[in-house]
Amino acid sequence: MIKQAASSLRHLRRQRPQHFLSTASFSQSSNVPGAPPTNATSGSIGSKWDDMLRRFAGYYGEESTAIRHSHTVFRSCHEVGTQEHMLPHLILEDNFFHKHALINLHVWMIHNRLRCIGAEGKVTQEQLYDRFWEDTTERIRILGVPELTVNKHLKETQTFSFGAAMAYDQGLNTSKDELAGAIYRNIFQSPVEERNGLEQSIFEVADYIQDQVAHLAKQSDDDVLIGKISWSSTPGGKKIKDSTYKSEEWKEAISDTGDVYYWNPRTRETRWKK
Repeated sequence: MIKQAASSLRHLRRQRPQHFLSTASFSQSSNVPGAPPTNATSGSIGSKWDDMLRRFAGYYGEESTAIRHSHTVFRSCHEVGTQEHMLPHLILEDNFFHKHALINLHVWMIHNRLRCIGAEGKVTQEQLYDRFWEDTTERIRILGVPELTVNKHLKETQTFSFGAAMAYDQGLNTSKDELAGAIYRNIFQSPVEERNGLEQSIFEVADYIQDQVAHLAKQSDDDVLIGKISWSSTPGGKKIKDSTYKSEEWKEAISDTGDVYYWNPRTRETRWKK
Protein backbone atom coordinates (compact mmCIF):
# COMPACT_ATOMS: atom_id res chain seq x y z
CA MET A 1 0.00 0.00 0.00
CA ILE A 2 2.89 2.34 0.87
CA LYS A 3 4.56 1.67 -2.50
CA GLN A 4 1.29 2.38 -4.30
CA ALA A 5 0.89 5.61 -2.35
CA ALA A 6 4.46 6.62 -3.17
CA SER A 7 3.74 5.98 -6.85
CA SER A 8 0.64 8.12 -6.56
CA LEU A 9 2.66 10.90 -4.96
CA ARG A 10 5.25 10.80 -7.73
CA HIS A 11 2.44 11.08 -10.25
CA LEU A 12 0.96 14.07 -8.44
CA ARG A 13 4.31 15.77 -7.77
CA ARG A 14 4.80 19.22 -9.27
CA GLN A 15 7.82 21.49 -9.31
CA ARG A 16 7.43 24.40 -6.87
CA PRO A 17 8.63 27.86 -8.01
CA GLN A 18 11.56 28.88 -5.81
CA HIS A 19 11.44 32.18 -3.97
CA PHE A 20 12.97 33.74 -0.88
CA LEU A 21 10.42 32.08 1.44
CA SER A 22 11.62 28.58 0.54
CA THR A 23 15.02 28.94 2.19
CA ALA A 24 14.73 31.92 4.53
CA SER A 25 15.77 30.97 8.03
CA PHE A 26 13.26 31.84 10.75
CA SER A 27 13.47 30.74 14.37
CA GLN A 28 11.76 33.60 16.22
CA SER A 29 8.16 33.43 17.37
CA SER A 30 5.76 36.12 16.23
CA ASN A 31 3.14 38.01 18.14
CA VAL A 32 -0.25 39.42 17.42
CA PRO A 33 0.16 42.75 19.20
CA GLY A 34 -2.59 44.13 21.36
CA ALA A 35 -3.06 47.42 23.15
CA PRO A 36 -4.75 48.23 26.46
CA PRO A 37 -7.78 50.52 26.49
CA THR A 38 -7.06 54.12 27.42
CA ASN A 39 -10.38 55.51 28.56
CA ALA A 40 -12.26 52.78 30.42
CA THR A 41 -14.63 53.79 33.21
CA SER A 42 -16.19 51.80 36.01
CA GLY A 43 -18.86 52.05 38.68
CA SER A 44 -22.54 51.31 38.09
CA ILE A 45 -23.24 54.59 36.28
CA GLY A 46 -19.94 54.57 34.40
CA SER A 47 -20.38 50.97 33.35
CA LYS A 48 -23.87 51.59 31.97
CA TRP A 49 -22.71 54.71 30.13
CA ASP A 50 -19.70 52.87 28.76
CA ASP A 51 -21.96 50.01 27.64
CA MET A 52 -24.30 52.46 25.90
CA LEU A 53 -21.39 54.09 24.09
CA ARG A 54 -20.09 50.72 22.97
CA ARG A 55 -23.47 49.71 21.63
CA PHE A 56 -23.85 53.03 19.84
CA ALA A 57 -20.40 52.60 18.28
CA GLY A 58 -21.19 49.05 17.15
CA TYR A 59 -18.83 47.35 19.62
CA TYR A 60 -21.25 44.45 20.06
CA GLY A 61 -22.04 44.19 16.36
CA GLU A 62 -21.37 40.99 14.45
CA GLU A 63 -18.24 42.24 12.70
CA SER A 64 -16.76 43.95 15.78
CA THR A 65 -17.31 40.83 17.86
CA ALA A 66 -15.76 38.66 15.14
CA ILE A 67 -12.70 40.92 15.00
CA ARG A 68 -12.13 40.58 18.76
CA HIS A 69 -12.61 36.81 18.78
CA SER A 70 -10.53 36.31 15.63
CA HIS A 71 -7.38 37.16 17.60
CA THR A 72 -8.07 34.21 19.91
CA VAL A 73 -8.98 31.90 17.02
CA PHE A 74 -5.81 32.74 15.12
CA ARG A 75 -3.64 32.46 18.23
CA SER A 76 -4.97 28.94 18.68
CA CYS A 77 -3.98 28.01 15.11
CA HIS A 78 -0.59 29.65 15.56
CA GLU A 79 0.24 27.95 18.85
CA VAL A 80 -0.64 24.50 17.54
CA GLY A 81 1.03 25.00 14.16
CA THR A 82 4.32 26.21 15.66
CA GLN A 83 4.90 23.48 18.22
CA GLU A 84 8.63 22.87 18.31
CA HIS A 85 8.46 19.08 18.04
CA MET A 86 6.66 19.03 14.67
CA LEU A 87 9.48 20.22 12.41
CA PRO A 88 12.05 17.60 13.46
CA HIS A 89 9.40 14.90 13.79
CA LEU A 90 8.23 15.48 10.22
CA ILE A 91 11.81 15.87 8.94
CA LEU A 92 11.25 19.52 7.98
CA GLU A 93 13.83 22.29 8.01
CA ASP A 94 13.48 25.14 10.47
CA ASN A 95 12.82 27.95 7.99
CA PHE A 96 10.11 30.44 7.12
CA PHE A 97 8.52 28.30 4.43
CA HIS A 98 7.95 25.19 6.52
CA LYS A 99 6.77 27.12 9.59
CA HIS A 100 4.37 29.14 7.49
CA ALA A 101 3.11 25.99 5.77
CA LEU A 102 2.20 24.42 9.13
CA ILE A 103 0.48 27.56 10.40
CA ASN A 104 -1.40 27.78 7.10
CA LEU A 105 -2.50 24.16 7.45
CA HIS A 106 -4.10 24.83 10.84
CA VAL A 107 -5.70 28.08 9.71
CA TRP A 108 -7.21 26.14 6.82
CA MET A 109 -8.64 23.48 9.16
CA ILE A 110 -10.41 26.13 11.23
CA HIS A 111 -11.49 27.90 8.04
CA ASN A 112 -13.00 24.57 6.93
CA ARG A 113 -14.85 24.24 10.25
CA LEU A 114 -16.19 27.81 10.09
CA ARG A 115 -17.85 27.07 6.75
CA CYS A 116 -20.45 25.01 8.58
CA ILE A 117 -21.54 27.86 10.86
CA GLY A 118 -23.27 30.19 8.42
CA ALA A 119 -23.13 33.99 8.41
CA GLU A 120 -21.21 34.29 11.68
CA GLY A 121 -18.72 31.73 10.45
CA LYS A 122 -18.17 33.65 7.22
CA VAL A 123 -17.39 36.88 9.05
CA THR A 124 -14.99 35.07 11.37
CA GLN A 125 -13.33 33.40 8.37
CA GLU A 126 -12.55 36.80 6.88
CA GLN A 127 -11.24 38.18 10.16
CA LEU A 128 -9.19 35.05 10.80
CA TYR A 129 -7.33 35.55 7.54
CA ASP A 130 -6.81 39.24 8.35
CA ARG A 131 -5.05 38.18 11.56
CA PHE A 132 -3.08 35.59 9.58
CA TRP A 133 -1.82 38.22 7.12
CA GLU A 134 -0.93 40.60 9.94
CA ASP A 135 1.15 37.88 11.55
CA THR A 136 2.68 36.89 8.21
CA THR A 137 3.70 40.49 7.54
CA GLU A 138 5.52 40.66 10.87
CA ARG A 139 7.29 37.35 10.23
CA ILE A 140 8.41 38.61 6.80
CA ARG A 141 9.79 41.78 8.38
CA ILE A 142 11.72 39.70 10.93
CA LEU A 143 13.56 38.12 7.99
CA GLY A 144 15.16 41.51 7.37
CA VAL A 145 13.93 42.02 3.81
CA PRO A 146 13.82 45.63 2.49
CA GLU A 147 10.63 47.33 3.69
CA LEU A 148 9.68 48.26 0.13
CA THR A 149 9.50 44.56 -0.76
CA VAL A 150 7.37 43.42 2.20
CA ASN A 151 4.06 43.75 0.36
CA LYS A 152 5.48 41.92 -2.66
CA HIS A 153 6.56 39.00 -0.48
CA LEU A 154 3.23 39.06 1.38
CA LYS A 155 1.28 38.76 -1.88
CA GLU A 156 3.55 35.90 -2.94
CA THR A 157 2.90 34.13 0.36
CA GLN A 158 -0.85 34.74 0.13
CA THR A 159 -0.92 33.21 -3.34
CA PHE A 160 0.83 30.10 -2.04
CA SER A 161 -1.42 29.91 1.06
CA PHE A 162 -4.68 30.12 -0.88
CA GLY A 163 -3.42 27.61 -3.42
CA ALA A 164 -2.53 25.19 -0.62
CA ALA A 165 -5.97 25.63 0.97
CA MET A 166 -7.68 24.80 -2.32
CA ALA A 167 -5.49 21.72 -2.73
CA TYR A 168 -6.33 20.56 0.82
CA ASP A 169 -10.04 21.07 0.12
CA GLN A 170 -9.86 18.91 -2.97
CA GLY A 171 -7.76 16.24 -1.28
CA LEU A 172 -10.00 16.06 1.79
CA ASN A 173 -13.06 15.58 -0.40
CA THR A 174 -11.44 13.10 -2.81
CA SER A 175 -9.11 10.50 -1.29
CA LYS A 176 -6.20 10.07 1.09
CA ASP A 177 -3.79 9.73 -1.84
CA GLU A 178 -5.04 13.03 -3.27
CA LEU A 179 -4.70 14.67 0.14
CA ALA A 180 -1.19 13.22 0.50
CA GLY A 181 -0.26 14.73 -2.86
CA ALA A 182 -1.49 18.15 -1.70
CA ILE A 183 0.51 17.79 1.51
CA TYR A 184 3.62 16.83 -0.41
CA ARG A 185 3.41 19.79 -2.77
CA ASN A 186 2.60 22.37 -0.11
CA ILE A 187 4.56 21.28 2.96
CA PHE A 188 7.30 18.88 1.84
CA GLN A 189 9.64 19.77 -1.01
CA SER A 190 12.24 17.05 -1.55
CA PRO A 191 11.55 13.96 -3.70
CA VAL A 192 10.35 10.97 -1.71
CA GLU A 193 13.39 8.92 -2.76
CA GLU A 194 15.90 11.40 -1.30
CA ARG A 195 14.78 11.45 2.33
CA ASN A 196 14.28 8.45 4.56
CA GLY A 197 10.95 8.58 6.35
CA LEU A 198 9.47 11.34 4.20
CA GLU A 199 6.73 9.18 2.75
CA GLN A 200 5.74 8.08 6.24
CA SER A 201 5.67 11.71 7.40
CA ILE A 202 3.40 12.72 4.51
CA PHE A 203 0.82 10.05 5.30
CA GLU A 204 1.09 10.79 9.02
CA VAL A 205 0.04 14.37 8.24
CA ALA A 206 -2.79 13.07 6.02
CA ASP A 207 -4.09 10.93 8.91
CA TYR A 208 -3.68 13.90 11.26
CA ILE A 209 -5.75 16.17 9.02
CA GLN A 210 -8.57 13.66 8.71
CA ASP A 211 -8.61 13.05 12.47
CA GLN A 212 -8.37 16.74 13.27
CA VAL A 213 -11.20 17.73 10.93
CA ALA A 214 -13.42 15.07 12.52
CA HIS A 215 -12.39 16.25 16.00
CA LEU A 216 -13.20 19.89 15.20
CA ALA A 217 -16.59 18.90 13.76
CA LYS A 218 -17.66 17.59 17.19
CA GLN A 219 -17.10 20.95 18.89
CA SER A 220 -19.90 23.47 19.27
CA ASP A 221 -20.20 26.37 16.86
CA ASP A 222 -20.17 28.86 19.74
CA ASP A 223 -16.89 27.51 21.11
CA VAL A 224 -15.19 27.63 17.73
CA LEU A 225 -16.37 31.19 17.08
CA ILE A 226 -14.81 32.49 20.31
CA GLY A 227 -11.61 30.48 19.93
CA LYS A 228 -12.34 27.88 22.60
CA ILE A 229 -10.84 25.17 20.43
CA SER A 230 -9.70 21.70 21.40
CA TRP A 231 -7.11 20.07 19.14
CA SER A 232 -6.34 16.39 18.81
CA SER A 233 -2.77 15.10 19.08
CA THR A 234 -0.35 16.68 16.63
CA PRO A 235 2.22 14.55 14.75
CA GLY A 236 4.81 13.49 17.30
CA GLY A 237 3.05 15.32 20.13
CA LYS A 238 0.32 15.06 22.73
CA LYS A 239 -3.32 16.10 22.75
CA ILE A 240 -3.80 19.81 23.34
CA LYS A 241 -6.41 21.11 25.74
CA ASP A 242 -8.76 23.87 24.69
CA SER A 243 -6.91 27.01 23.70
CA THR A 244 -8.89 29.65 25.55
CA TYR A 245 -6.67 31.97 27.51
CA LYS A 246 -6.38 31.57 31.26
CA SER A 247 -7.31 34.28 33.71
CA GLU A 248 -3.67 35.00 34.57
CA GLU A 249 -3.21 36.36 31.07
CA TRP A 250 -5.60 39.20 31.88
CA LYS A 251 -3.66 42.27 32.99
CA GLU A 252 -4.84 44.70 35.63
CA ALA A 253 -5.00 48.37 34.71
CA ILE A 254 -6.30 51.65 36.10
CA SER A 255 -8.65 53.89 34.14
CA ASP A 256 -8.46 57.68 34.00
CA THR A 257 -11.03 57.81 36.77
CA GLY A 258 -8.96 55.52 39.02
CA ASP A 259 -11.10 52.42 38.54
CA VAL A 260 -9.55 48.96 38.10
CA TYR A 261 -10.30 46.99 34.91
CA TYR A 262 -8.66 44.08 33.06
CA TRP A 263 -7.42 43.74 29.49
CA ASN A 264 -6.04 40.85 27.46
CA PRO A 265 -2.85 41.83 25.59
CA ARG A 266 -3.44 39.10 23.02
CA THR A 267 -7.11 39.58 22.16
CA ARG A 268 -7.40 43.30 23.02
CA GLU A 269 -10.60 42.57 24.97
CA THR A 270 -11.41 44.52 28.15
CA ARG A 271 -13.59 43.56 31.08
CA TRP A 272 -14.34 44.64 34.63
CA LYS A 273 -13.70 41.19 36.13
CA LYS A 274 -11.26 38.44 35.20
